Formats: sequence, structure tokens, C-alpha cells
Amino acid sequence: MSAGAAARRTRTAARPGLPLTGTGKAGGRQDSPLNDGQGDIILVFASNTRILEAEELLEEGGLPFILVPVPKEVNPNCGLAISLREGDRDLILPALADAGLMPQSAYLRRGDEFAGYPLDGSG
Repeated sequence: MSAGAAARRTRTAARPGLPLTGTGKAGGRQDSPLNDGQGDIILVFASNTRILEAEELLEEGGLPFILVPVPKEVNPNCGLAISLREGDRDLILPALADAGLMPQSAYLRRGDEFAGYPLDGSG
């Protein structure tokens, strides 16, 4: 992997004043800027191309998210997902919808538990 590709995979976006993990790895959840007592919403996309387009859109908009590996509890296949705070869904889901980049599925993570999450914002 090139240095540029490695940097792209490890970039995170967060609210001002929150520390960045610098790794984007799910194993570092305790250090995540998203770990503030709220649940995390994990957005899973149909392809790597779609998730990279969503990542670019969210970064350009300065929206808070972190790029993580898809949790094995959600999908045993390799891949990337976007993790965001449950409280930020009203910022992020409309931005993705307006760009035609809605995820294939979404899950609410509380601790080590995952539950399906409605993409219509009624969660």
C-alpha cells in the first residue's frame, strides 16, 4: 500500500477539541473520539468505491466520523465501514442521501452489542 493510500485509510474527522485516534481501527474504540457514552452507528456500504466516495464527502463537509473495519459481528467479510455518533445521524445521513451515497445497512453499537438500525432516521 502506498503512503498516500495508508494515510487515506487512517484519516479521521472529529469535532473541534476532540482527540483523533490516528488509526481508524475498531480495536482502538476506547481511544475513539466517538466513544463518549453515546451509541455508535456503523454504516456498511455495498462496495469499497462507495465507502471511499462517502468518506470523501464527509471529510469535505467537515462532518464527524471515523473509518473502521466492518465489525465481524456485523459482517464476517473484510471491508470498511463508517462509524458515527448516534447523535450525529441527522447531520450525516441527509448528507449521504443528498449525494446518493446511502449505505447498504446500518447497525447501532452499544459496547459489544450490535442491532440493526433504520436508515430512515427513525431509530
